[in-house]
Amino acid sequence: MRRLKELAGDPRFISGIFNYCDRWCERCPFTARCLTFATEQEYRGDEEEIDITNQKFWDVLHTMFEETKEMLEEMAAERGIVLDDATLEAAARDNEKDRHRRENHPLAKAAMAYAELSRNWFQQHKTALEELRAKAQDAIQTGLQEFDLHEVKASTLDAFAIIQWYQFFIGAKVGRSLSQTADEFIEIDDLQNDANGSAKIAMIAMQRSIAAWGRIREELPETEESVLPILLHLETLLRTMKREFPNAEYFIRPGFDELSEATVN
Repeated sequence: MRRLKELAGDPRFISGIFNYCDRWCERCPFTARCLTFATEQEYRGDEEEIDITNQKFWDVLHTMFEETKEMLEEMAAERGIVLDDATLEAAARDNEKDRHRRENHPLAKAAMAYAELSRNWFQQHKTALEELRAKAQDAIQTGLQEFDLHEVKASTLDAFAIIQWYQFFIGAKVGRSLSQTADEFIEIDDLQNDANGSAKIAMIAMQRSIAAWGRIREELPETEESVLPILLHLETLLRTMKREFPNAEYFIRPGFDELSEATVN
């Protein structure tokens, strides 16, 4: 576990930045300050190591598991938590009850319905999208335009990528925001808590997806009739989330909402 501890103690990493990001490392400006990204790179190694048919891959994965397990046990001991069978079984029962409650919550159902609407839309327009991708081959070869989160300037191909990236991510984060068994290690107060943090990144993903669907509607006017119901569904979900979590927008995501501090070299 020595190497993992060394990474965790490196001052260049922003504490907890990975808890409320969108997991899109390829488009993240903070990978150099993210412990999760550094850990993945540390253990990823060369292509041989990530080949699932290669024993080295599984050896690396086993090492990561053992080091993480040891660190978890130390964290639990520091907080007086005993990880015995009875404690783990009780936690499992609580988590199962919580999972069932979350899955049946109207917000969670609406988020999963959005994922299904998106999946169906892409399936129905598969041929047209393939033709569009073929016409945009030059854009693929030279690299997609950067997606400006403040001024919506995404190419149509970017829009497809954005929607598909967040398609299931939204449901996962909405579900986490509804959890009653959130990680107590990251609970700070009534504002800085896991529910608000998860809700905030879920709503950010919704906003980006709405912008991307709007781009598709603009660039492909023939899809307007099929896109509008999805936009309305997603906009309704976003408004409902804002009512359910009125303080989420004020949650400070480590790094992302502290740009002046996070960009210090």
